[in-house]
Amino acid sequence: MNKKRSFIVLVCCILFLQLVYPITLKSVSAQGNETELKILNPGFEELAENGVIPGWKQNFGTAGVTVASHEHASGKQSLEIKDSDRGNYGLISDNVPVNPGWEYRASAKHKSTGGSGEIYIRFFDEKGTYITGFNTAVRGPVTEWKDISVTATAPNNAASAAILFYSGQANTGTYYFDDASLTEIKPILPIEKVGEDLGIQVSKTTVMLGDIGKDANGRDVLYTVVAGAPAKFAIVDVETEQLIKSYPLEDTSGAWGVKVAADGSVYLGGYNKGYLFRYIPETDTLVNLGHPVKSTDAVLYPMDTASDGKIYGGAYSSGSVYQYDPATNEFTNFGTLAEGQGWVRSTVYDEKNHKFYAGVGNKAHLIEFDIATGEKRNILPPQYSNIISVYDMNLVDGKLFAQKENTFEMFVLDTATGQLVEAVNGDTGQKTFDIPESSRGTSGKSPVSNKVYYTHLGILHEYDLDTNTFKSLGVDIKGSAISYKFLQLDEEGFPGYTMVGLSGNSGKMYKYNLETGKLKLTDLALPSEPVLIHDLNKGPDGKIYSAGYLPGNMGAYVPTTGENIRFDGIGQSEGMANLNDKMYLGIYPNAKFYEFDPFKEWNRTDSSSLNPDLLFSLEKNTEIPGYTPQDRPFAMLGVSEYNQLFIGTVPKNGNLGGAFAIYEPGSEKAPEVYWNLIPDQSIVSLAYKDGLVYGGTTVAGGQGSVPTTTEAKIFVWDVEKKEKIAEFVPVPGKRALTALTVGPDGNIWGMADGVLFSLNPETNEIISSHQLDSKASSNWRNAYLEIGTDGNFYGIISRKFFKFEPATGAYEFIAGNVDHMAQDDYGSFYLSSGINLFKYSDESLLVKLQDAELIVEDQNLTVGDSVPLKIKGLLEKGRSTLELADATVEYKIDKPKMLSIENGVLTAVKSGRAQITATVKLDGVTVETKPVAIWINNAGGNKEE
Repeated sequence: MNKKRSFIVLVCCILFLQLVYPITLKSVSAQGNETELKILNPGFEELAENGVIPGWKQNFGTAGVTVASHEHASGKQSLEIKDSDRGNYGLISDNVPVNPGWEYRASAKHKSTGGSGEIYIRFFDEKGTYITGFNTAVRGPVTEWKDISVTATAPNNAASAAILFYSGQANTGTYYFDDASLTEIKPILPIEKVGEDLGIQVSKTTVMLGDIGKDANGRDVLYTVVAGAPAKFAIVDVETEQLIKSYPLEDTSGAWGVKVAADGSVYLGGYNKGYLFRYIPETDTLVNLGHPVKSTDAVLYPMDTASDGKIYGGAYSSGSVYQYDPATNEFTNFGTLAEGQGWVRSTVYDEKNHKFYAGVGNKAHLIEFDIATGEKRNILPPQYSNIISVYDMNLVDGKLFAQKENTFEMFVLDTATGQLVEAVNGDTGQKTFDIPESSRGTSGKSPVSNKVYYTHLGILHEYDLDTNTFKSLGVDIKGSAISYKFLQLDEEGFPGYTMVGLSGNSGKMYKYNLETGKLKLTDLALPSEPVLIHDLNKGPDGKIYSAGYLPGNMGAYVPTTGENIRFDGIGQSEGMANLNDKMYLGIYPNAKFYEFDPFKEWNRTDSSSLNPDLLFSLEKNTEIPGYTPQDRPFAMLGVSEYNQLFIGTVPKNGNLGGAFAIYEPGSEKAPEVYWNLIPDQSIVSLAYKDGLVYGGTTVAGGQGSVPTTTEAKIFVWDVEKKEKIAEFVPVPGKRALTALTVGPDGNIWGMADGVLFSLNPETNEIISSHQLDSKASSNWRNAYLEIGTDGNFYGIISRKFFKFEPATGAYEFIAGNVDHMAQDDYGSFYLSSGINLFKYSDESLLVKLQDAELIVEDQNLTVGDSVPLKIKGLLEKGRSTLELADATVEYKIDKPKMLSIENGVLTAVKSGRAQITATVKLDGVTVETKPVAIWINNAGGNKEE
């Protein structure tokens, strides 16, 4: 019988006779979702009896497999396989139980003199019948001990697994194996299977741009995209101002580009995946044209059209301009226009000269590109070289109107000469190259005069193309114009031509008649779309607040009742913090800060009592030389001991150097600002202990910036001395330190990319370091840390929710697909995933009401005075809460003629002294507060006994 046939027969016999030797599944060690399973004699240290190695059996060959003492990675012995005749030699471990669908990793140390040493993981069904195997081979010689491993998923019918060390027919050599291990890798379940889905928390009607065209019936219709998850393409009848229809846009959160082409088609440039869509009115079809440039380009910016139907637009992050030809359904990529610059914020097409102009950032360029020759040049005037980017642009009669990003100004360039056009302010007579403007570009040329229109601070302005004079029209359209079109309306009071478009980002349509000056504003009934959750915070009132991404807005979840409350009129919050019963919101862009009193009514419309109300911005600071504009306040920390709010920021796109700021609410003082505290690094995490603030940094700056440093740092700030007293790298080689907190042991704990570490606040020495995720990385934010009621850490790293035991260093991943987290007073955790909020409740973590305290801010009243009552719930494990919305509260007044209570408000009725107590019932627990004495004065200031 030849060797090949004998091998086949031997294998068949072994598969038929393979037995299972059950061993209790016992973990040797557990880290994360990995558990090392019990393998008998993994280091081959036990003595063989009659040639049988304990815990193992030879299943290939009849010789050549022994225990060797002259080679070992650890201990005193290892496995030796000698294959001198190209035979088949193998040793397999006893079987251990496995879970179908879970991953398993077989590992060992390995050396060899030649050939290929192999390690297998083999799976068997409940009867011990072999199902399948997976292997890794290492080509020899291997002269030093090296790791060898193979990872595989257990089949659906698998019941057990074993490790096989093997040398096959194609090899000769001597192989050594030692320190065998079999690791079980528990799958990380998505949060949808672990937590309670609380649904959508934030929604908003937000539009970025729009355009007007004709539908299949010849009606004038407004096209726009409502941002959301997913975004909706909306079509509105201009005459009736009613929504006709809307379409969801797959994998798209919104659109910076909305443009009607010469053939009536509508093009939508999306962000999230960077898809270009085409809507064809004649057939009422919406087509996803795919990625114009690269699949990694996540954002398409405003585009322009040519008379032949072609589309020209720019993208982020490649900084490229593309052309789409509907005749061939093909894209042309003109490549990155300026080396190292990832944004093309706007593109306009020059029909006369067959060129396009592209506004580039983050180091501004204005690129003129000749399509026929491929020649390109930067025509940005030198005085604007320090701006971030050229934003919106419009080309009208050879004049290029270009907006400077974040300055509320535009300039005009004569494309024939390349020279700036000096304009005259018709309201003041002053000459200038910088025209105040805060709209999304300008209109096209008016059909009745040689003018274009735009807005500044919501007021319509006109620019005379003949005289280069601009002036205000004094017409307030209640927002920045984000689209323009000149139409002849069949509507009373609107003769001749009317300029129609959108103002602001909330879906307001304006109609401005060029002949009469009549203005009509209409809030369109556009859909309010779900918004991605961008941050979470437990407020001072115990509610869980969700901040919306990009369009902004907020939501609040009430833990005891399950109610969801929606809040409108606030931007994208990057960070939130609590201080003295107030909540502070750090808003992008321009690093704006708002104060919110959650115990008062939300109000973003009545300017006399705004709540939240704007406090200040850290965008600019003329007093600090070299100060880079700040944009994203990720790090916020309230310290009640000093009544101070500490802030860390990331600068605007293309810039390095974050700011550290200190604000004292109620002092009416401007915040103290310390810029570039850690040179060229941004501040993304903060913690406080014993008069010291600990700050964590990232080497990254704003988007598109190039880091000049390589390692994230911790700095220590002395609050009373107002100075930095220490600066050091806690974990070498890590780029971002995105979470800091004080642990239950009193030490400072933090997350540097995927490493959880602790440091001694007395010495700043690192105490422990634990690698939770070797692949974790981030520029700004990828980690959260909270302390559960059990004294363990719960957190997020790279979208995975984990539990970490500081006493032992053991950890496990509980759920995946999570973005942000917060914890309520009762011990439940809240985790966001996209637009949804999930609640994770472990019974062992939940705490109940134990006592209550009645809080009356002013116990000395005058007859007629009123004061709100608060009840603080005192919970188990030393916790407390003001979130008692689902509790039943009964008040008792010992002298009811002196005081009255209505809707939680106490009113003084008659002078004297009275006592109040409250009985609180929640979740089957009833407690009574201690009495609170109230003194009531009469109008003359005297008290009656």
